[in-house]
Amino acid sequence: VQATPGQSVPQVALATPNPSNSPLSLTIYFTPALNATQLLQSPQAIQIFNTTYYIVPSSNGQYLNFVPAAQVVTLNVNQSVTFNGVTITLEGVAAQYSSGSTVSTGVPAAILNINGQTYTVEVGSQLYVDGINILVTNIYGPLSTLVTTTQTGSVQLVLGTSGYQLPLSTTPANVLTSSGQVLDNAQVQMSISGNNLVSSITFLFPQLPEIGTSGYYGIVNGGSYKLPLFNYQLTFPQVQIPSPNSDLVQVQASQVGTGGYQFTLSYPD
Repeated sequence: VQATPGQSVPQVALATPNPSNSPLSLTIYFTPALNATQLLQSPQAIQIFNTTYYIVPSSNGQYLNFVPAAQVVTLNVNQSVTFNGVTITLEGVAAQYSSGSTVSTGVPAAILNINGQTYTVEVGSQLYVDGINILVTNIYGPLSTLVTTTQTGSVQLVLGTSGYQLPLSTTPANVLTSSGQVLDNAQVQMSISGNNLVSSITFLFPQLPEIGTSGYYGIVNGGSYKLPLFNYQLTFPQVQIPSPNSDLVQVQASQVGTGGYQFTLSYPD
């Protein structure tokens, strides 16, 4: 509770005096824990703010792909789909093999023709092209180093307009876009144990805007803030305190559940 400069009526805000220590975060808990290694064979789909996100580990094991799905499709070789005006055709599925061996030595990949251009996209990888984002979640063989028009096989694709990379890190790390660019004001921190078992993912939004010139950073009552990762807007409900003296306003905090707090304001009427 902070009085507005030049006024006697106090102002209520979700705020902090430290610009790099945001009071906002979002934690997703997994019970049982996600096995980041097995996710490559069985991608996880979760719902956040009425949007389905697919979680698939990268082929190098350094991050989790986190992709909002507008459409999920399975294409056989030579089949096509059009999404947001972009035509995607599966030309084949491929992998690298040692000479005389039937065991793949490389990561399976989908050969995609997108608006006339050919791209090779490994399973667990994203491609952002022509305004759409493509995540390859599964590839079904038989796989070959030679791609032909008579080849059999299929892929599962998650299509949307955005995608993110979440570093597998137990300390705050920058969220990346599907093309590897740092997403502004969004970090992620995970609880990881054992063999890549992820029990929770916490999204941090470290730099909220300053409230006027008060030296406090956050959301003032009646204001709103759009979470940069989820395109979701939070609105702080309008709060009016009739007390003309901010020194008489008291705030009490009590913990609610795990990591949550309920704030109670008291003031003379």
